[in-house]
Amino acid sequence: MTDHRSCPAIAARTFSSPDGRGGVGSSSVPAPVSAIASAIADEVVVPAASGCCGMAGDRGWLHPELPASALRDVAGELGADAFDACVSSNRTCEIALHEITGRPYSSFVLALEELTR
Repeated sequence: MTDHRSCPAIAARTFSSPDGRGGVGSSSVPAPVSAIASAIADEVVVPAASGCCGMAGDRGWLHPELPASALRDVAGELGADAFDACVSSNRTCEIALHEITGRPYSSFVLALEELTR
């Protein structure tokens, strides 16, 4: 058995499917990603208000109201809770989530790599 560190809590955004369709709520997190998050964290929180981040590729930079509207309830739902990591599966979503929530989002792949060294 491999010894690895774990995060007490991870805030995971819902993840888009390969065909680009995102979903809302924890049911939209694919089973493999959910399994990875559960393996490296004691607690995984998927805000029910998260779904599509609204960036639409690069459109969110031209129209910042798109991610602001799409993620308006996520920051409130996460509240003042402390998380050891906030993860997403898409770089532009990470940027939007950071801008809206003020939390540093990164790739779930980076969290997995760091915690399994």
